[in-house]
Amino acid sequence: MNKRGFTIVELLAVIIIIGVLSTVAVFSYNGIIEKSRCDAFKDNEKSLKAAAEDLLTHCASTFTNPDYCVNVPSFEETVRITIDDLVAGNFINKIVDPSNVSNYCDGYVDVTNVSSGKTTLEYKVYLKCGHYEPGVCDEK
Repeated sequence: MNKRGFTIVELLAVIIIIGVLSTVAVFSYNGIIEKSRCDAFKDNEKSLKAAAEDLLTHCASTFTNPDYCVNVPSFEETVRITIDDLVAGNFINKIVDPSNVSNYCDGYVDVTNVSSGKTTLEYKVYLKCGHYEPGVCDEK
């Protein structure tokens, strides 16, 4: 009776091929996860800036002056708007850390009036979420 099976060399070759493919898959998966976290971080920065713009618009147009309100800065003046200010005014929810959903991010927006004539505001966002901070995701 002729019993035919795979040789040890053939089995080892298949195991090595599966190992190489799984290694490539794991590294690709990790890259995708890191990119999605960076995308979430960048989206949070954009949301923070939009919320600061909304706060300034609201504070400039309201007759009451809630504690979270800040004045539009004068020429070459900078005003800092923190996440806590934005949360207090219901302009934004607390920002969850993309890499650890049990933690919240910390940050602020510096708003500077860069024009002496018409008000032109420049927004600089600083957001710190775990090991994510401005510039970390720029090279990715």
